[in-house]
Amino acid sequence: QSHTLMRSAAQRMDFRFTMPFNDTVTGIRIYSNDGGGDRPSVMAGIQENSGGDPSTVYITSNTLAIGSGSGWKVATVPNADLDSGSVYHMVLTLETSGNYSSRLMYGRPYQEYDPVNQVEDTNRAVMLSVDSGATWALQGTNTPIFMLDFASGRFLGNIYYGQQNYTIGYGGGTGLPATGDTL
Repeated sequence: QSHTLMRSAAQRMDFRFTMPFNDTVTGIRIYSNDGGGDRPSVMAGIQENSGGDPSTVYITSNTLAIGSGSGWKVATVPNADLDSGSVYHMVLTLETSGNYSSRLMYGRPYQEYDPVNQVEDTNRAVMLSVDSGATWALQGTNTPIFMLDFASGRFLGNIYYGQQNYTIGYGGGTGLPATGDTL
């Protein structure tokens, strides 16, 4: 289990993934393990791939309020079509500088397998930038922990943290929608 403390507006966190189906993304979910203190707002969005790195241009994004408490944080984003077989980046950008203790989570061991859609994804990676996205560094053998919501009612991502999954609350805005979900 690992996390990144976002302390500077120059920091970026990236979860790279391959889209396994055609669909329209409508929401982004990340897991934040809150340690108290100030709570940042984070821009969460999708960028296309450029040589293995994010393109720097959001195709959809919205502000995600970390707030207090550990759990899934949700941002509804303007609809954007994602194409099967294309590599995308779910990029998180701190909107203000400060000393924040909300931890944006990613997991270990590395998994090339998308447990939600039962497909292999050899592009899956966690990457960090400390210079506003000018350069990116792979974060070892870490697995992105995120979920994307789609207009069709499907999901994409990984809810597993370490070798066990987090309990995802149904309803109440703490996890996946309350009805009709299967993982």
